Amino acid sequence: MPVADEDARRQNRAMLPRLHAVKLEPPYDFERPAEGEREQPAPFNAALELVRAASEALERMRAHCREVEAFAQQEIEYHRSQLATADNVIRELDEKTTRQEDTIRQLQSQLNEEFEAREKTQLLLEDLRGVYERAKEQMRQTEGRAAAAEAWLSRLHSEIASAFSELPSAGSDSFAGLRDQARTAVSRG
Repeated sequence: MPVADEDARRQNRAMLPRLHAVKLEPPYDFERPAEGEREQPAPFNAALELVRAASEALERMRAHCREVEAFAQQEIEYHRSQLATADNVIRELDEKTTRQEDTIRQLQSQLNEEFEAREKTQLLLEDLRGVYERAKEQMRQTEGRAAAAEAWLSRLHSEIASAFSELPSAGSDSFAGLRDQARTAVSRG
């Protein structure tokens, strides 16, 4: 063999993990070798031990995976219950919000109705104020006319009185009776 090939093989062997020869009992399903047969070489025993260690590690990993799966299942159940609880709370909050929105809409409707009634009352009040002002103005005008009528009646009374005073004081009873009736009518008026 060339020296370069030998060095390359040594380097490759140096990279591999060192395996110690371990004598193991063969599994029960294997037949024992006859007395005269040679035992397996040390690298085979080491490989067998490595396979067994890997198998045990694989079993431990499987057991750990089962534990992780069980824990994950518990976590899933816990989170499902939490989600169900949160869903119920959200549903209750939605219902409460809907009821509050309905109440707010009803209150808003009542406020709108009251506002409209207030506006109508305000308009009615302004109309009444206008009627009151017109009635007040008419009363002033009526008072003015009443004062003018009173003045006119006063003048009429004085003219009637002066007209009766100018009548002859005749001895006739008919003129005297008429004069008394006119004075009585004027004094009542």
